[in-house]
Amino acid sequence: MNKAMVIEKISTRNRSQFDEFLQFPVRLYGGKMLVKNTIPKLRTILTEPGEFNLYLAKNPCGETVGRMVIGIQRELLDDDGLPLGYVGIFDCIDDYDVYKTMLDYAKTAMKGTRHFLFPFFKATWYIYRFTSKGYGNFDYFMEFPDMPYYAEYARRYGAEEIHRYVGSITHDIDEVAEKNKKSYEKALSHGITFRDLDKKHLKRDLRIVYDLTVNNYQDNLYFTPITFEEFFLLYKGVLAILNPQFLTFGVNREGREVCYGFAPPDYTPLFEKYDTGTFLGKASLYLNRNKVHGMILKTAATDAAHRQMGIYGGICYLHALRGKKLGYRYVIGGYTYVDNVTHKVMSGNLTWKEYELYRISRDFVT
Repeated sequence: MNKAMVIEKISTRNRSQFDEFLQFPVRLYGGKMLVKNTIPKLRTILTEPGEFNLYLAKNPCGETVGRMVIGIQRELLDDDGLPLGYVGIFDCIDDYDVYKTMLDYAKTAMKGTRHFLFPFFKATWYIYRFTSKGYGNFDYFMEFPDMPYYAEYARRYGAEEIHRYVGSITHDIDEVAEKNKKSYEKALSHGITFRDLDKKHLKRDLRIVYDLTVNNYQDNLYFTPITFEEFFLLYKGVLAILNPQFLTFGVNREGREVCYGFAPPDYTPLFEKYDTGTFLGKASLYLNRNKVHGMILKTAATDAAHRQMGIYGGICYLHALRGKKLGYRYVIGGYTYVDNVTHKVMSGNLTWKEYELYRISRDFVT
């Protein structure tokens, strides 16, 4: 461990310490509004229950050069039945010694574990990976910011497993509609009908989304359930401004919702412009919520008994048509695990981003 650096455990109850933790990325990433707009969300999730602690890394002059969360996820077990640790909400300056010192310290802090996930925070429900290829190809507002050297340094540090995720963008929304048209027709032939989110019954519909997601994703890599309340908190900010025709359900002959597709408009330009930490910024974003030019095929889940019926593709077809009618020009395929089939609804001339998640042994010699 770098003796010149100090790793300091901080408390969310100490306002100055917590503010330093929250504000460090604003300095690191250049004070971009998109970065500033992660602060209210992060403040909320870091004050929720969980077995984790917050740390600041400081140089000999007392300046913050990094931050991280170190935790244990007791619902995720390794081959020996021990819980997995995790390191997340990780940011640091472009200095491998700082990066290495922070991870070396994390290894000493996870008592009772042999392996940890990095970058990872609490559960796979949080959109949090490092970009390994295609950095800068596109961004979207639901991602946490990162730096191109994060993945490079992680590979240099060493990992026993590297898990790859992919996302993409096309500037031809017509291609997405055309690719999924046959799926839409197939779904109709199976008696599937479609309905959109009912904002008057928001919690009821979000409960349907939650149940489908939990049932659908149980076999996913590093999956753990979260409570409906925590799930609702993750999405309620976006849903407040969401056009409901971009969260659509597939309904079977018996009137039961058996699939959903969530394709929020790409609000990234608005989050780059308005400060959602202020009332005026929130109001401006809401009033200008329709001034966007693309959408994100973000999340989907289909009941196991209703797969291969073209339902999700049918929803993507509807979303592409609706987006085109609103003047959208591009579609982003939100990142998924590389083996997940949902990104296959994308079409056209695709530009890709790749992301990585690392499993690291606490005994790994660096």
